[in-house]
Amino acid sequence: HRPVQYQEKLDFITEKLNGYITGPYIFNQMNLTEQVSMVITVATPKPIRKFKTMNVRVECVKSYVNKINLEDLYYLRLLDAIKYIRNIPGTKPSDVYSRLINYHFNNIQLKDLRKINKLAEKYPPRVRRILIDINRDLGYQVESMELSNTINSNTRFKTIINN
Repeated sequence: HRPVQYQEKLDFITEKLNGYITGPYIFNQMNLTEQVSMVITVATPKPIRKFKTMNVRVECVKSYVNKINLEDLYYLRLLDAIKYIRNIPGTKPSDVYSRLINYHFNNIQLKDLRKINKLAEKYPPRVRRILIDINRDLGYQVESMELSNTINSNTRFKTIINN
């Protein structure tokens, strides 16, 4: 019964915080890292400081959307993984990028990719920069160009592939 009780605790916490679970706990479930996190990260419009409840350690991060729709949850987690690509424990950024492509983007439908691109407009430019590369790697040049138009052309980014 332990996993069900744990999931119930997580559901309760996310509902109280008006957020969704993201971070290393989810990145492990998404096959982006093998490390298991003991801290649950909740993305919420109004982050609060770390706390412990019901034997669960919780940290909050800023959500880039105010209203979280269940149908957007997977897309938001993909964008969060891109945002934290350099900080996903136990995995190099270039490996995370490859895993994102192989496990999550390779078989994505165009309408879903467009939805992710639209949600990405609320995220920092560095997230959109990596998503532009993903669009391009998937062969979606038009979508890549449309997303490029949301970034100031003078903005410079470190590449993730060489790090």
